[in-house]
Amino acid sequence: MQPFVALGAGLKKIGHEITICTSYSFKRFITEKGLNYGYMNDDYIKFIGSEKAKKTILSTTNIVAWLQKAIELSSQIKPLMNRALTEQWLAAKDAELILYC
Repeated sequence: MQPFVALGAGLKKIGHEITICTSYSFKRFITEKGLNYGYMNDDYIKFIGSEKAKKTILSTTNIVAWLQKAIELSSQIKPLMNRALTEQWLAAKDAELILYC
């Protein structure tokens, strides 16, 4: 997140209005630098960091088995990603530029 906040701070210095839309856990870091924060929930980050996801991802070295497990996880990840994309769209709807990484 630090490189995006640094970029935002530099752009703000030359007169641009900057909003960074990301996980709620970064809100304080962003606003302390004088930038606007666009809300995005932490559900996806929490899921990826969960024990269930880690076990699923790290439980095999066989590519076919790994792909099968990834497909199983996708049914749980899809609603989280859809919600995050909706929140990102709402935060960016009036933007002149969207930097998505």
